Amino acid sequence: NRMSMSPTFIGTQPREFQLGDNKIIPMALEAPSGLKLHNSLNDEQKKKATIGSKRANLIAAAGRDGFVPDQIGISCKGFNEAQRKALFDVIKVYIGDLPQPFLKKRIEELTAEIDKMSFAWWGPAKEKGDFSYRLQGPSLIIEYAGQDLGGDPHDHLHSMYRDPTNEYGARLGK
Repeated sequence: NRMSMSPTFIGTQPREFQLGDNKIIPMALEAPSGLKLHNSLNDEQKKKATIGSKRANLIAAAGRDGFVPDQIGISCKGFNEAQRKALFDVIKVYIGDLPQPFLKKRIEELTAEIDKMSFAWWGPAKEKGDFSYRLQGPSLIIEYAGQDLGGDPHDHLHSMYRDPTNEYGARLGK
């Protein structure tokens, strides 16, 4: 009755493709949900959240086990109800594959941490913009970024989900 999904690295190239009659978009929600969260911020909050004008790469990516970056960007503590909903919409994109009751438990854990989370943004805040973001808290690191391989950062995407307190299920044996 225990489960961990950390670390989870997801990448795709191309961003979308045809499979028979179906259009497949493996990472359809990561960018729009992050952009929606960014756009829910007021101008002052956007200034605090924005770290740079150009997309950054993932820094807690695959191969960086045990690394916990410094929290940067805006604290989520002052987020209003709509912003907190947008924040959890992003989180649910990354943890939504957890089966019940594990999903419910993880949401409860993260709800208790929201005031200790931060949100950081890089790049233009527009649909199909070349942006990246990081959402981080005590037991959460989420990163999203396009990649330069192939020449089009919208066509080669990476994302990372980590629970630094439970990498590879480390907390489960306790």
